[in-house]
Amino acid sequence: MLIKLLKYEFRAAFRELITLYIALLGIASLLRPFYLYNLSGSLTGITVFVYAALIVAVMVMSCITIIQRFSKTMLGPEGYLMHTLPVSATVHIFSKLITAMVIVVAGFLVGTISMLIIAADSSFFLLLRSFWEEFILFLYDLFGQNGLIVGLELILLSLSKSACGILMVYTAACIGHLFYRGRAVIAVFSYVVMTAVLGEVTAFVNALLRTAIATAQTAFLPGLGTATYSGDELLPQLLTSLLLCVGLFYAVRYILENRLNLE
Repeated sequence: MLIKLLKYEFRAAFRELITLYIALLGIASLLRPFYLYNLSGSLTGITVFVYAALIVAVMVMSCITIIQRFSKTMLGPEGYLMHTLPVSATVHIFSKLITAMVIVVAGFLVGTISMLIIAADSSFFLLLRSFWEEFILFLYDLFGQNGLIVGLELILLSLSKSACGILMVYTAACIGHLFYRGRAVIAVFSYVVMTAVLGEVTAFVNALLRTAIATAQTAFLPGLGTATYSGDELLPQLLTSLLLCVGLFYAVRYILENRLNLE
């Protein structure tokens, strides 16, 4: 059932975003000759302005789509239909979260591809390859044989933080929907409060995990000393982010299952 929900969500979410993606890539193609031949003038300025406006439009529409796909289908008029489906709240939340994550990644990729269309040539790709080689060597120099693990942790940390941000939006929307009036204002206020409170909680838990990992390394791997990477920075942040995701997920599920108010 999750696959069917994802198909529906992707069609609904990308109906308007695809148009923006195509427009952005098209404008990038028009900008390429201006960049390659170093052309200037009013036409170049207009094209650059349109390109920048489309970049902003993709970012804004991505955020709006993520919020609307949850609020309308889970808390809005479509909720009467969605909640009658033989699907648990857990599956519903996963379908929304996966779709939102794909939107975030797709927006980043389309933006990156548009920049490559404008500026990429053989020398650019050689420079890019050199950059990644130097970056990997830097990780190995800094963290030894665990350099690739650190790179993987960086990717997972970025994804988990994106998921946390999305789940915070979902939680704020659910809290706002518990009230009959001023739902949007309450949702925004809830998000601001959660950002401040969870920021402090995250820092506290991260410090505890950092201490626990250092203690465990000293106790069980005393011969390693400080020469190898022990996850003192990235691993606690990743674990904290995952714990926060789990907590926010269960908060959203609890409200949808026990406190849902579609009136």
